[in-house]
Amino acid sequence: MTELTTYRVPLSRLTASLEVGAKDCVAGDIESSYSGDTICANDRVRKPFGWQGDLWVTVSATVFPDSKRAKAYRLIPAHLFWEATTTYKRKILPDWGESARNDPMGFYHGISVTTGGETYILCGPPAIFVADPSLPSEASAEQLGLF
Repeated sequence: MTELTTYRVPLSRLTASLEVGAKDCVAGDIESSYSGDTICANDRVRKPFGWQGDLWVTVSATVFPDSKRAKAYRLIPAHLFWEATTTYKRKILPDWGESARNDPMGFYHGISVTTGGETYILCGPPAIFVADPSLPSEASAEQLGLF
């Protein structure tokens, strides 16, 4: 497989945090969109996150001693997708997913999913989102933009 595009994002988008006054931890939008389990179970995805004008959904996340990263696919409205589509179950049936794992566009490319009552297609190749603690959090960036 070719080298995947990597994007640096604020750490807050990939980690859980405790908001002031909140009782529970709140995960960043990239982390919260993890849907590897729901795609497999029922061809649905959790709330996607926005990046550069597109909707994305995370399919895996990895924590290393010095960084956190996630692999994600773009969501394309079904009526705009130009290739044949499939489901997760049909993608793994022929050879238990071996050909899907070797697909240059990525394992999840072409899988039809739903979110918010709409049908989308996961479009590869996937991208890697890497937490960069030096970047300001999204809330900080928005606040600075007000002045």
